[in-house]
Amino acid sequence: MEERVFAAMATAYFEAAENLFSYSSEIFWLFRPLFWIVSIFYGAFLLVCGVFFFILIIFDYCGKLVDRIRMFIFDSMRDAAEATNDSFFTFLFFPIWVALLAPFFLLSLLIPKLSSEKDYFETGDFFVAIFSGGCFGKTGRILLVTCKNTFSFLDYIHWLFKPIVLVIAILYSMVLLLLAACFYLLVPLDWISSLLDRIRRGVIGISEWLAESVEENFFGYALSPIVMVCLSPLFLFILIIPKFSGTPMDLDVS
Repeated sequence: MEERVFAAMATAYFEAAENLFSYSSEIFWLFRPLFWIVSIFYGAFLLVCGVFFFILIIFDYCGKLVDRIRMFIFDSMRDAAEATNDSFFTFLFFPIWVALLAPFFLLSLLIPKLSSEKDYFETGDFFVAIFSGGCFGKTGRILLVTCKNTFSFLDYIHWLFKPIVLVIAILYSMVLLLLAACFYLLVPLDWISSLLDRIRRGVIGISEWLAESVEENFFGYALSPIVMVCLSPLFLFILIIPKFSGTPMDLDVS
C-alpha cells in the first residue's frame, strides 16, 4: 500500500528518534554519555508519539478501502457513459445504469476520510479542484457525457425510429441533468477536500523537516524533538479533520 498520512507521520517521528543517536555518535567522545542520556529522554517521547501515529495507520487502510470502492463505481460509470451510443442495447440500458450508480457514488463520497495518498501531495493542485477536478465535478461531467451520448445515438439509427429514440433520450436526459446538477452543487466539497490535502501535506512536510534537522546541528538536536512532541497534538487534530469528496489521485484519474 502506498504510504499515506499517518504512516508518513509515524515514519517522521521514528526517524527523528533515530537521528538523535546518529547525532550523538558524531559528538566528541567525552560528551557522548551526556548526549546519549538526552537522546534516550527525547527518543522516548518521540517513540511514544510515533507509536500513536502508527496505531492510527488503520485510518490509512480505511481510506484506501474507500478509495477502491469509489474507483470501482467511478470506472463503471465512466465506461458506461462512453459506451452509451455504441448500440441500441447500450443506449437503452447504460444511462439507467449510470443513473442508478450515481446515488451510490454520492454516498461513497460522503464517507468521511481521515487519510490521503502521500503521492498526491507532490502533484496535487488546489486550483485543479476549483475547475471541476475533484470527484463531484468529474461525476457531474460523466453524467453530462452520458446525456450527450444518448442524443448522439440518433445519428446512427434509421429515421423511422428516431422519434421513439428521441423521446427516450429526452426522458433519460431529464434525470441525468438533474443528477448532474446535484453533483455540481457539491463541487465546493471538492475545493475543501483539496485544501485539506494541502494542509495535510504541510503537516507532513514540517514533521519530515524537523526530523531531518535533528542530526544537522546542535540547535536542531536540542530543539526539534521538543517542537515535534509539543506539536504532535496539533498535528493529530489537523489530520483527523474528515475529508469528504476526493482528489483525482483518489480515483487514479487525471
